[in-house]
Amino acid sequence: MTTLRPALSVTLGTLRYDAHAAWGEVTLALLPRGGAATVALPPHVRCEAAPGDPAAITLDGGEGAHAVLAGTVRTVRRTLDAIVVGVADAGSALAAYRPSKTFERQGAAQIVRALAADVAVRTAAVDVALDLPAYVAHPGRTAAEHVAELARLGGALGAVDGEGRLVVRPRPGGAATVALRYGRDLVAYDAGDAGGAGAAGGGPHAIGAGPAGSASAPDA
Repeated sequence: MTTLRPALSVTLGTLRYDAHAAWGEVTLALLPRGGAATVALPPHVRCEAAPGDPAAITLDGGEGAHAVLAGTVRTVRRTLDAIVVGVADAGSALAAYRPSKTFERQGAAQIVRALAADVAVRTAAVDVALDLPAYVAHPGRTAAEHVAELARLGGALGAVDGEGRLVVRPRPGGAATVALRYGRDLVAYDAGDAGGAGAAGGGPHAIGAGPAGSASAPDA
C-alpha cells in the first residue's frame, strides 16, 4: 500500500518555504472570484513578505508537484503563535478595476486581453470566438465580472491558471475522462442552485438584433 505524503511549498517575495508552513488553505475559483490562499508560518521563521510582493504556491499530493496559484501577497498578520499570510491571484487585480471603456467591432477575446492589459495581468489562451459590434465595459461591473460575462456569452469559462495568467477556455463537454472516488479524491461534496437567468451557462445567447446578419458586418 502506497502512503501519499502531501507537501506545500510557498514562495513569498524572495524567500521560499518548503517545510515551514504549519498549515495552508488554497481556494481556486472561476472568475469573477479568482483564486486565493492563506498560509501560516511559525512565528520564529524569517519572513520579510509585505503586501504587493510576488507569491507562488506549489502543492504535491504525493504524486508530483504542481503550481496551483501565483499572484501577490495581500495581507501579513503576525500573532503570538503564527505569521499568517494572505495571497491572491490576478483575479484580485481584475476585481479591483472598474473600467469605463467602449469597444467597437472587436471580438470578446480582444476585449478580454485589453481589460487584462489595463491592470498588467498576463494572458495565456483566450479561446472565446464571439464577434461584437460594440461592448460597453461600464464601471458598474469590475473587470473580473466583465471577463466572466464575456466568457459566458461565448460559452466559455474564465480563470487564472497556476502561473498567474488569465485564461478563457470553452466549457468542457462530452463524457468524463477522470473518475473521482469519495474517500480517495473527494472528502466532501455539495450541490446547489442559485437560480436566476442564465444560471445554466453555456449555449446560445441573444445579445442583439439587426439586419446585418453578422456582428462583424459593416452595417452591424
